[in-house]
Order: sequence, then C-alpha cells, then structure tokens
Amino acid sequence: MKRHTSTKSLWLLLGLALAAAAFALFDFTPRRALAIQTAQPSATPQRFQVTTTHVKPEMVDEYEAHLKNESLPLFKKAGGKQWSTWRTANLGESFEYVVVRPLASVAEFDEPNYVVKVLGEAGARAWIAKWRRMIASRHTFTVQALPELSIPPKTNDAPKLAVVYRTKIAPFRRQEYEEHFKTYSLPQFRKTDQQAFLMSRITFGGDSYEYIGMFLVDSFTGISKWLSSFANAGSGPGAKLAGIVVQQESAVYRYVPELSIRPEAMKAANK
Repeated sequence: MKRHTSTKSLWLLLGLALAAAAFALFDFTPRRALAIQTAQPSATPQRFQVTTTHVKPEMVDEYEAHLKNESLPLFKKAGGKQWSTWRTANLGESFEYVVVRPLASVAEFDEPNYVVKVLGEAGARAWIAKWRRMIASRHTFTVQALPELSIPPKTNDAPKLAVVYRTKIAPFRRQEYEEHFKTYSLPQFRKTDQQAFLMSRITFGGDSYEYIGMFLVDSFTGISKWLSSFANAGSGPGAKLAGIVVQQESAVYRYVPELSIRPEAMKAANK
C-alpha cells in the first residue's frame, strides 16, 4: 500500500486488501478466514481498522520497541485480542508499517481508545508525546472484507509475505468490477500457488471506490509462481476493465509476528 493521497499505502494489506489480519481479514482469524472463510457472503460483513504509519528512518528501532513493549501490552490489558503488524518488504515505501485490527462497529470510535482506557487522559498524553517523535505520518481507514471475492487460507499457519494491490475504480462501477473479478480473476487465481487471496473494500477514511487485494505467499520465489495470472491482463477479459479500473498500485509486506497478536496464541496463553 502506497501513500493514499498524502499517505497512500495496505495492508491493509494488507489491506492492506493489506492479512494474521490477513488471517484476521479471514477468520481474518482464519479458521477458514473471515467468515471469509468460506467464499460465501457473510450476513454480517467483517470490518477492520487499518492504520498505515510512516516512521522516521532514524527512529525505526525505537518505534518497534515502543510497539512491542508499550502498545501491545496496553492493547491486551484493555481487552484487545487480535492485532496484525506488517512492514514493507523491499518493494514499496520504506519504513512503512501497517496495523490491522478487527472492528465490530464504527461506534467503537465513540469510546476512549485502548491507551486512554488503561493509562487515563494524563498518561495517554505522555504516551502520545513519546510516540509522535517517531512518526512522519499516519493514516487510519476502515475496510470491509469481501469473502465472495476471496480465496480462504489453506492452513491456519501465520502468514509470511503479502503482495498487496490497491485498485481504484471509476465512481458507480462497483457492480461491474466485482462481477468481472468473480467471473474472470478468481478462477485464474485458484490455479496459482499462493496461500490465499483476500479482498476488501475501503469504507471510511479513504476512497470508497478503492479495493485492496492481498496475496499471501511464503517467499519472493513464490511470487513468481502466480505472476502468469496477470499475463493477459491487457487483452481478452481483462480489456473489459478499461474505463472501470482507473489506477492500480502494488507493494510487498512482511508479517511481523513479534509485533502482532494472533487469537490462537492468546487462547494458548490463557490455558
């Protein structure tokens, strides 16, 4: 995910279409991923909060330590159970981190965040002052998972890499794009070697005509195994997207397990 306007990135991602939120975007604790876990529409679409942060290069180590030793413990103490952190892996904007967390409802934003809940207003101000020194920019938006346009994870293993595509379509062309994707793109993707493909759409905080698609793979070598899926993107069925797709960009992100919380690990710790 690159900068969206001033902060075009995801991870959501993974998404990021930027993923564990990917595995949080599908059971996005997969257990068959996001309700997404079956490739059938969910009665209650799963939503996620995605935050892209650009860290000052000289503050990367301090930022990761702050995230690991302060942010995650506070999040867990406030009752949080799932948090996925991704960072750019060679291809994309350097020093970019993407955090994906499940979101039950946007009404959650009416409540104090996890830092305020645990530290109180005064403690939160001190925490924020320390955190601000490390970052260059931050952008938060919400996405809705689209299980009918996704391929669930084959295993419950933690993800490793995600290739994230952000696709912007022309206004009022959602139905055409989604029907084309389901008819032509998904069958091609199923023939390739990847752990999963997760699709979501931005709902609030960004372009509501932007989709985030995320391929989960084990390595850069694995990426080459499905590139053939895009070989004829400019001809045949792909040509029908002319005028519907107005922009597409990609980046690669690496899942950071030591800066994440997976539901499985939480359950094991509570036994």
